[in-house]
Amino acid sequence: MGRLTLILLTTLLLAIAGCSGLDGSKKTVETMKIVGSTSMLPLTEKLARQYEKNHPNVRIYVQGGDSSLGLKGVAGGIAEIGSLSRPLTSAEKHKFNHYQLTTDNIMVIVNPKFPVSHLTQDNIKDIFSGRVKNWKAFGGPDSSITVITREQGSGTYNVFKDIIIGHTEITENALVMASTGAVKAAVAMDKYAIGYISSQYLTGEVQPVMIDDGKNESLVFSRPLIYITGSSPDDTSMGFIKFVLGAEGKAVINEHRIN
Repeated sequence: MGRLTLILLTTLLLAIAGCSGLDGSKKTVETMKIVGSTSMLPLTEKLARQYEKNHPNVRIYVQGGDSSLGLKGVAGGIAEIGSLSRPLTSAEKHKFNHYQLTTDNIMVIVNPKFPVSHLTQDNIKDIFSGRVKNWKAFGGPDSSITVITREQGSGTYNVFKDIIIGHTEITENALVMASTGAVKAAVAMDKYAIGYISSQYLTGEVQPVMIDDGKNESLVFSRPLIYITGSSPDDTSMGFIKFVLGAEGKAVINEHRIN
């Protein structure tokens, strides 16, 4: 047997081995896609990697964007699971199977060098609607307010607007960011900026604002973190959902919340 023939034969055997077990049986790799909320990306990545560790034949691909992408991805058959960081509407509850993992906290943030650390809910409405444009109105410096927001369709945007802003529209002068991480980075770079993020992204680069809603003061307000599937999810998707809702998945979620 010539050397070239031996090399080709070895390459072929290695390729076969990569697709088969030692007994010659073919290995089947199941794939699954999860798309949706960027706020849920860190948690979904941890859950996916742990599930893959327990199930070597499964590959899970995770993609962010926003909650509306999760809905569209599942509805269009592009993804098996959608991730949403906002409550479902009544119509959505009837259209999709839904599973609440936990709740997430949203914080209003400013730059750490900024002197204003307390605002009322009405103050925040005035700021994000553009009715008040200068920090001087709230005991801060005589400087313009840089409003940072998420894009429409983002679960973070929808929850913030529904709970804090209500029917008021966010000012068209706001700088729109495509992810929670981008909001944090923008506030960290601008001394006079204000934005809102998932509490999972809070670091020393930004400072949370204490919010007075007229009854209580709090650094956070809560929203649900949800996975959705179509009405007839496949076995791989349901295996992951059962893991997430089970004891091991809850342990990953609890560890993530602590961190």
